[in-house]
Amino acid sequence: MEGNQRNEAGRAQASVSLSFDDGRADNAVLFDELLIPARIPVSLNIATGYLDGTCPAATRPTEKAPMSVEDLQRFAANPLVEIAMHGDAHRNTEEDILRGEAKLRTWLGLDRKIPLGFASPNSGMDLSFFRSPAGEALRERVAYLRTGPRICSKKALRLFCRKVGRVIRLPLLYRIAYHDTIMTERDGKILYSVPVMGNTSVPQVLAAVRDCVKRRGALVLLFHSVEPSPAKADVWSWSEEKMRRLCDALLELQERGVLRVCTSAEQFRLLRERT
Repeated sequence: MEGNQRNEAGRAQASVSLSFDDGRADNAVLFDELLIPARIPVSLNIATGYLDGTCPAATRPTEKAPMSVEDLQRFAANPLVEIAMHGDAHRNTEEDILRGEAKLRTWLGLDRKIPLGFASPNSGMDLSFFRSPAGEALRERVAYLRTGPRICSKKALRLFCRKVGRVIRLPLLYRIAYHDTIMTERDGKILYSVPVMGNTSVPQVLAAVRDCVKRRGALVLLFHSVEPSPAKADVWSWSEEKMRRLCDALLELQERGVLRVCTSAEQFRLLRERT
């Protein structure tokens, strides 16, 4: 289904991408042992100072070990893996973003004419600045900006469902909470994402995926660590068992022709083609 965003009925096809922040060592294991063998495309958003040890402790994204630059170079050579920016010292300033970009281009030998995507650390980029004339220089330097969830309607209800859903993990609450985050048209250079946290269940994530399929939209799922037995205290670590179940479900939907699994860069391209 490469290069085709429509199903057999000629309707726009839903798409889902898996986006991984920071460049954690456990991501390298996950890619090698599960995602790449299953031919599942992924986006890897690299905080370069985290990888090379120059990131200050105050902004270091995690105490978990980073993947190596050699791992990064190996993944960059794989067509299933998109490499995107995540700042150098895990910040949202233009200076930090450009420093991270320079390191990535040096490590990977990337052409400066080809823009890279940028995943905002902590989804903290000021979107009003990014859209404004003052943010034009930054907009021109990035292929897209991936940020966090979006609420366009029924704000109180969606915030309530998000908060309660962290305790009472009902799939319906998750679907309502992140309904507006699913994209059906392009919003400038911005991609919104649904954060998958440690206690998020597979049925919750699949509720959002099915909502995306129903609406023939685009959904970015945001991950950090994925480990065999993540510590309960780490709110950003999902279990390997959950990821396997999610991937099985995504591949089944893709086989049925109702969903396309792709990178964030491909998501952005598909959204642009809809307009």
